Amino acid sequence: MLRRLKFCSTPYAATAVLLLLLGSAARAQWVEDSVDVGSAWVGSMAYNAAAGVVYGCSNSGDFVFAISCATNEVISRVDAFYPKDMAYDSIDGKLYCTFGLDPESVLVVSGTTHQRIKAIPLSWAGTTVWDPVNDYLYVTCSEANEVAVIDCRTDSVIMSIRTGQGPARKYLNTLHHKLYVQNWDSESVTIVDLDTHEVIRTIPLDGVPLAGYYCPAVDKYYHGAATVVTSICGVGDTVVRNISLPFGYGVEALTAAESGPLVYAAGYNGSRGRVFTVDPVRDSVLDTLEVGRHPDALAWSQRSGLVYCANIAANNVSVLADDGTGVLKTLQAASDPFVFCLVPRHDRVYLGHLGSRMVYVIKDRAGGIEERDGNGGLASRALRVRPSPFRSRVQVDCSGPGFDTPDVSVFSGDGRLVRRVPMTSQGLASWDGCDSGGKEVPAGVYVFVADGRGARAVAVKSE
Repeated sequence: MLRRLKFCSTPYAATAVLLLLLGSAARAQWVEDSVDVGSAWVGSMAYNAAAGVVYGCSNSGDFVFAISCATNEVISRVDAFYPKDMAYDSIDGKLYCTFGLDPESVLVVSGTTHQRIKAIPLSWAGTTVWDPVNDYLYVTCSEANEVAVIDCRTDSVIMSIRTGQGPARKYLNTLHHKLYVQNWDSESVTIVDLDTHEVIRTIPLDGVPLAGYYCPAVDKYYHGAATVVTSICGVGDTVVRNISLPFGYGVEALTAAESGPLVYAAGYNGSRGRVFTVDPVRDSVLDTLEVGRHPDALAWSQRSGLVYCANIAANNVSVLADDGTGVLKTLQAASDPFVFCLVPRHDRVYLGHLGSRMVYVIKDRAGGIEERDGNGGLASRALRVRPSPFRSRVQVDCSGPGFDTPDVSVFSGDGRLVRRVPMTSQGLASWDGCDSGGKEVPAGVYVFVADGRGARAVAVKSE
């Protein structure tokens, strides 16, 4: 990533990190391993699912590395001066990483041998995103105010797209095949039609856009600039709403669950860090959770349903419940935790640091938050609500062990009780989207709570 062009020269020694891991019982159930990649400033990572390999780049070490998920060992290093940002092409089995200062290039690495294939010359090459529909790689060229298009079948630049000034991060609209390009210098976002590669429009912002996320569940693109999260309609390309974070918190990172129950915005006000949960239907802030100083990266895991927040100034990671109810764990990290790479096949999250040569391996499973029942056994707290989003009817399932036949209370996003729904003896219930008076409730986020059991889940009612 190119958010922070700084160098760190205080890497942890491998032995010191291992002693720290072993000395903390709280961390032992979460941190599985640590991998010494050889140098600090790990600013970008990517996952090769076919080979079971995590790639990363060390800016201060001038190389790209490959970690085997089977052994958590570095199995390859490829020289690349000043590597910046990477993306993996799972169709052609290749890793792309921008590197260099003058001239710049795009490094191509084999996903089988993990060795260099070639370098594609490209001036001002910055951030990358791979589109599996076209099998194209899109690369920002910041000083040229363009996005270059690379055909991954031939590894050649085939065109460029004019954007605003200083294009930086990019995000795919997977429903309508569009690209959102954040322009730092002109404080705007350019929307590109990826079928025609024509610019649809450029929307001005009130600050430098530092975060973005496209939420397919509600078909909206969210971006953060200054203290405002702006939602843009995915089909109409118009601003839906500007959501101001309270207390002057500046937006640092955004993410959302794939099913869209909540959007998460990490904010920082110079002294305290918070994660704000946002209703993606009404586009309003629901709640806030205090995390470590300067939260700089967010990642939601489909595998476990957990949200990970890297707090770069606090040197720790906050693990959040995906329903926004609280911080489940705070994990100590090495210097400047900065980037996550989720590996669902191995139930892991790999964490890269700017100030340390260590990549941490975090266990990605919700079992770490299960509570003990009265008999000393593990009590299941599972409550599942499907589908999400839903229009008129939703099914609730809390049939796991530890449940009798409780009622399920349905609350609106602002905490108001909407309805109590009886549960069958099989632990199932159905809600028709109406309140206790039989009136259909409006679209928005709804919270489902198993009465007396503490289990809860969140779902979105769409228009």
